[in-house]
Amino acid sequence: MQYRWVRAGILLCLCSGFLGTAGCNGGNGASSTDMLRNRQDVVIAGFLTDGPIIGAAVEVISADDATMSQALVGSTASFHAFVPANTKYPIRLRALGGIDLVTQRAPDFVLETVITRPDQTVANLSPFSTLVSRVVACAATSPRAHAKVAQVWDRVMAELGMGYDVERFGHPSWTPMESANVASFVLASEALGESVRRTRDALGNTADEVDADAVISALSCDLAADRVLDGRGDGSSPRISATFHAASAGVLVETVTKRLRVDDADAAQRLDAAIREVRPEGGSVLDVEPNPLVMQQTRDHLTALLGRVPGDLIPRLMRLFDQTPAAQLHTVIAASLSADDGTALADSVRAVANADAQAIDAILASVAAPGTVAPAVSLAAAPAEVGAGQTTRLSWAAADAKACWASGAWAGERSVEGTYTTSPLTLPTRYGLTCTGSGGTASQEVSVIVPGVPPPAAPRVELSATPVTVSPGESVTLAWTSSDSTGCTAGGNWSGTRPSQGQESLGPLSVGQSYSLACVGPGGAGSDFVSIDVRIPPAAPVAVTSSIQASPAWLARGASTTLNWSSKGATQCIASGAWSGARPVVGTATVTPTTIDSTFVLSCSGAGGNAVSSTQVSLRAARLAWRAADEQTSVGEITGFRIFHGTAPGSYGAPIAVSDSSARELEMELPPGTHYFAVAPLTASGAVGPISNEVSKVVR
Repeated sequence: MQYRWVRAGILLCLCSGFLGTAGCNGGNGASSTDMLRNRQDVVIAGFLTDGPIIGAAVEVISADDATMSQALVGSTASFHAFVPANTKYPIRLRALGGIDLVTQRAPDFVLETVITRPDQTVANLSPFSTLVSRVVACAATSPRAHAKVAQVWDRVMAELGMGYDVERFGHPSWTPMESANVASFVLASEALGESVRRTRDALGNTADEVDADAVISALSCDLAADRVLDGRGDGSSPRISATFHAASAGVLVETVTKRLRVDDADAAQRLDAAIREVRPEGGSVLDVEPNPLVMQQTRDHLTALLGRVPGDLIPRLMRLFDQTPAAQLHTVIAASLSADDGTALADSVRAVANADAQAIDAILASVAAPGTVAPAVSLAAAPAEVGAGQTTRLSWAAADAKACWASGAWAGERSVEGTYTTSPLTLPTRYGLTCTGSGGTASQEVSVIVPGVPPPAAPRVELSATPVTVSPGESVTLAWTSSDSTGCTAGGNWSGTRPSQGQESLGPLSVGQSYSLACVGPGGAGSDFVSIDVRIPPAAPVAVTSSIQASPAWLARGASTTLNWSSKGATQCIASGAWSGARPVVGTATVTPTTIDSTFVLSCSGAGGNAVSSTQVSLRAARLAWRAADEQTSVGEITGFRIFHGTAPGSYGAPIAVSDSSARELEMELPPGTHYFAVAPLTASGAVGPISNEVSKVVR
């Protein structure tokens, strides 16, 4: 009776500490009204950004302040945090260390978030989540008050969301950051983080000198009191809140105009480079268009600066925000701002930081109790019809307004009420008055007729640029025409008088530029605007590579090994073979093998392709299996088996007795080396039958 080996191998299986959340639930996991615990292990995936942050450690902290685990933030600014079963909620995730890919330094403040329920398995850490977490801490929110935390999120995003469109791109905490939403999220996060930094810097030479963490804590406790950033909350600071309003006004104007500055330098290219590093298909911040929410948030913060900035800059900006369609907003506002305007906005932050208490109170009062009624403007000319060479008298009054300025045949800032005598008129003439206040902007015009003289046509201006998007170091050509004009003036990133038509080459350009051309004539004024985006062309996708190793690769039964894996150019990795499911692009896992010769496969993919790597983990054991060639007819004669084992071919030691006649497998633990095996049956007469073929096993 001949026996043949079927297999001899190594046993291993993966025992993961990270179980899925199926079966976890937020409401049924607690046995009392004051405690909520997860019944199963939970894995929370997330994204870390002020700018995208890599290399940080994310701690999981339970409701009783115990650190439950720690996760590494990989090269894609993503992490997977482990929450062991029976952890008390709400939990906090807190990021420590790391490098901000935009500033290329450690984060300026600690990022954190609060999670109230075990069924939340996505949690992005950002300046927004940090504000919410600290508002919750200041308000001593109940662990079960999930609705209250949701309300805090709504308020923070409505007031300080820096234009992030929650309805379009998903909630900033529990929506995965992917190519479709990452640019918008990173831009808004960077804008909020920069507002905090500018607040900190402006307060650096005052009695309220603080670090960025203290700024966020003060703002959070202010919001916790009455959901208004008015400096009245326990633990808040009126000076910090007022300075933050001024800082945010400048940051939001830059964000709307796609000219956000970080560390006093244009950040668009650095933001795009950081986004491409963590999400190669993530797009550009220059493609994030202003929306009604960012327009309102910007205007609200500008309100705090009414009367605090010399000239008409603030009312002019407020008028543009009120009267310009969202699709044209970034071009119109960018082209209307000069270098001096940017300096004035920056100076206003320092001025507010150093203002006296009375001025601080006035700033916060305008924020805490904004007017709900739009200004009403009344403008009249008496007489409304004059002979050639005669004058007329303008009179006006504005209700619920804080500033007015003239347009048409007169110009400049005006009081909210007054009179004005015109110069002698020879042509029909138009006068306009625009007034702004906390509740909005209103305008009115009046025309004065000179009998027998037809009104002149208003100037028409057309300004264009070729191309409108360039790489750093390239130039653009501006071309313009105007009609019914007597003179034109350039504004924005060019200046000086220009002829009524022409063209001009500008460059080389290193950052985005905006240009305006305003022309005047007997019929009034006209203008046009154009913006140029300077962006780094997308680099060719990085070829995807992956590697995985087990250390050690050979084990005694019951011992553990650590899998270490990494990838380059990948946006996702999938495990197969002896494990399964999505894995971070960089990570580790400790496993205790229980089966033979298990292979762990890692398949990673990204814009640059796919890559597959694998590693084998083996026990220092062999599982021997055999069968009889004619077993169906002779199985009754077998009373047992003898297993022959040696370390050289055909050279065996004393056989191992197997007394069970039905046995067909035997597992043996082995020392390192090469091992040879054979098997023979034992018959009822006690005779040893023919020895089987020989098989071998190498153990390291």
